[in-house]
Amino acid sequence: MSSAPFEYDPIVPYLFIGEKKEEMLQYLYKLKMTAGIRRFVLVFPSWNGESKGSHAKQAFEHFGEFLKEVRERVAADGIEVGWWCSPSLSVAPQQGDETDPAYQSRG
Repeated sequence: MSSAPFEYDPIVPYLFIGEKKEEMLQYLYKLKMTAGIRRFVLVFPSWNGESKGSHAKQAFEHFGEFLKEVRERVAADGIEVGWWCSPSLSVAPQQGDETDPAYQSRG
């Protein structure tokens, strides 16, 4: 039996509503202060529709910038955030994208 102290450092899903960013950030800080939770994966409710269709690339870029902003704002307080990613096959290239170099086979 180990005599090492038990440490529990979970990664918790956190529903993040982009339109209420400041309020959502305050709740992250509150969870850290009151419960000691410091690691979160952000769930964005409006993300499903944006990630499909002809503007998917721009949507992913916009989302990446938003996630980066949130991550940088909370990092100094010891909070880590990532993305709750559950991709679907519907994010695959849409018809007409076959000529895009990003989808070309290499090698």
